Amino acid sequence: MKHGDGMKKGWEVKRLGECFKLKSGEALVSNKMQEGDIPVFGGNGIAGYHNEFNLHGSNVIIGRVGALCGKVRHITKKIWLTDNAFHVVDFNYSFDHAFLSYLLNFKNLRNYARQAAQPVISNSSLKEVDLEFPSSISEQQCIVTILNEAFAAIAKAKENAEKNLVNARGVFEAYLQSVFTNPAIGWEKKKLCEVAEIKGGGTPSKAVAKYWNGTIPWVSPKDMKCKEIFDAQDHISMDAIENSSTSLVRSGAILIVVRSGILAHTVPLAITRKDVTINQDIKALIPKKEVAPEFLFYHLSALHKVLLSLANRGATVHRLPSELLGTLKVSIPSLQVQKSIVGKIDNFFSETQNLEAIYKQKLADLDELKKSILEKVFTGELKTEKV
Repeated sequence: MKHGDGMKKGWEVKRLGECFKLKSGEALVSNKMQEGDIPVFGGNGIAGYHNEFNLHGSNVIIGRVGALCGKVRHITKKIWLTDNAFHVVDFNYSFDHAFLSYLLNFKNLRNYARQAAQPVISNSSLKEVDLEFPSSISEQQCIVTILNEAFAAIAKAKENAEKNLVNARGVFEAYLQSVFTNPAIGWEKKKLCEVAEIKGGGTPSKAVAKYWNGTIPWVSPKDMKCKEIFDAQDHISMDAIENSSTSLVRSGAILIVVRSGILAHTVPLAITRKDVTINQDIKALIPKKEVAPEFLFYHLSALHKVLLSLANRGATVHRLPSELLGTLKVSIPSLQVQKSIVGKIDNFFSETQNLEAIYKQKLADLDELKKSILEKVFTGELKTEKV
C-alpha cells in the first residue's frame, strides 16, 4: 500500500512483519560472563561486559523485557546482546538504520507488551504494527539529519535544566548546613535520645484479613519519598494495633528509615501530619515538648552524611542501629529560636520547591517536544524532502 490518506507522496505503509524479522539475542549465564570491554545489553541496559560480541548485521535493537521493554536503540559499537532484547534482521525493504530507530520509537512498541510481573513484548505481538516510511533512502537520511539536529538541541536544553535542578537542591542543602554546622551561643548540645523518644514499629499478621481492612496508614520505606506523610499505600485496623508489635504514632513525629538497601546512599526522613503506624524498618522520633518537630527534621536533614556513616553495611540490606541513632549529637536552642529558624528554612524550602517545579516542567516540556517533532515527521506535517 502506497501513499494512503494523510501520507506523504512516495511513502510506504507496511506491517512490521512484512518489512523485516526480529531475532532475539543469546542467553547469557551471568556467572559465565567473560571479562572484557564489550558491553552486554539486555532488558535493563548494560548488564556487564564480555570479551566477545554477537551483534552482526543490523544494529537496531529493541528491548524485549524489563525497564527498556519497547525501547529502540541504534547501536554503533560492538555489543553482546542477551535474549532480553531483539535486533532487526532479514530486511525486505531498504532502511537507514538510524531512521528505523526513530520510526520504531515513534510507534511506542511498549504499548504492544503483555503485562505480567514485568512488561514483555514478543515477536508475534509486533508483526502487525503498521510502519509508514519513505521509499527513498536519501529522504530517510534527510529525516535523520533533521531529527539529530533537533534532538541534540533538546538534549543540551535538558542537560542545562537538569544541572539547574541539581543546583537548586544543592543551594538548599548548603543553606541547611550553614544553619546547623556552626550553632550560635546558647544552643545546647544533647543526644538525640534526650530530645526525642525513639519508637519502633511492626507488621501485623498478613494471614489475618481484618488487620488489613482498616483506615489507619501503615507506613513502610516505600512511602518515605516526601517531606510530609499524610497517608500510606497500606492501611490497618485498630485490631491490628491491639494484636501486633506496631502502635500508633501521633502527628508531628519524625520518621526515619533504619533498615533498607536505600541506606547505601540515602537516609529517608519525613514528618507525620496524621496519626500513623509504622513497620519494623522505620523508627519514629517523637520530640519532647521543648523541641519543634520541624526543627528536629531540618537538623537531621543537615546531618545526612553523619547518619549515613552510622549505618551498618550488609550484602543488600543496610541497618541504622537504634543505639547509635540515640547517641547522635544535636544542638538545640530555645523553642522560640527554633521556630524562628524553621520559619526562615520553610521560606527557603518553598522558594527551592518553586524553582524545582519550574525545572521539572521544563524537562517535561522538552520530552513532549521530542514526541511532537516525531509526530509531525511521521504523520507528514513536517516537510522533510530535500529541496
